[in-house]
Amino acid sequence: MDIKYKKPEFVLFLVPFGLLLLFGVIDALIYYDKYPEIAIISIIFGASGTLFGLLMLLYGLLYIYEAEFEIKGINAVKRKNEIFIDFNSISDIDYIKPSLFNYLTSTAGSSSYLFPGFLRINIKKHNSKKGPYFIRLKYKDFERLPKKYKDLMKYPV
Repeated sequence: MDIKYKKPEFVLFLVPFGLLLLFGVIDALIYYDKYPEIAIISIIFGASGTLFGLLMLLYGLLYIYEAEFEIKGINAVKRKNEIFIDFNSISDIDYIKPSLFNYLTSTAGSSSYLFPGFLRINIKKHNSKKGPYFIRLKYKDFERLPKKYKDLMKYPV
């Protein structure tokens, strides 16, 4: 089973909002006596858009958006590098179904570090890889996942 999703377009947010933030800072330094409202609004919107763009950049770097689930393991592409996750080295798999309730509860201080709509693959301790892999996976694709991968689920979805 193959999955391939589009990575987030962080440049569309990062560049214009970064320029808006720069404009707000320059405006605050030069014309703050005359136009303080413009400077404050520019800094607020520029900073929030820049943070959102940086968050999308982080998602693009950390998560896997292309993967192929096979019998022997998972072939994935992460940041132009091809990686292979052997099926025997997988200890368990976690997945949270995307829903409004799950989005609200996962961001409200949950310690699972799993965002809805992402498949977390935990690797056994004896492997040299530290930490889990995160694969972007829609629920309709999760339902098509091979049974041997669903058997490794820690909690049923």
